[in-house]
Amino acid sequence: MDMINLLTAADVDRSLYKKLRDYQTPDLLIIDEVGYLPLGVQGSNLFFQVISARHQKKSTMITSNLVFAEWGNLFDNTTVATAIADRLVHNSEVIPDFDSKCGFSQKNINNINESVREFSKV
Repeated sequence: MDMINLLTAADVDRSLYKKLRDYQTPDLLIIDEVGYLPLGVQGSNLFFQVISARHQKKSTMITSNLVFAEWGNLFDNTTVATAIADRLVHNSEVIPDFDSKCGFSQKNINNINESVREFSKV
């Protein structure tokens, strides 16, 4: 994930604060394909900082191949994953997979709602 790589490099060269501000300023930040690669401890913490700084201030759109219940595997642990998911879903709308044949399928909507409920229990 380019954003995490850039933030990690900025942390090494002591420009992290400036780079974090770069991700805080856009009115809409789109983060695509979250879930294909695990982020590890540092990447998870950096991702949390970005999401936390934008929470209730700016819009953030994320695409993922994972349901919320699987985010503990992506981020370093379920505590960080829960904190990120909480900030993302607060005052937001979760849009499920789009089924090109018949629009949003009720099965996908039910699966996502169940995943959010299960994830919230962790």
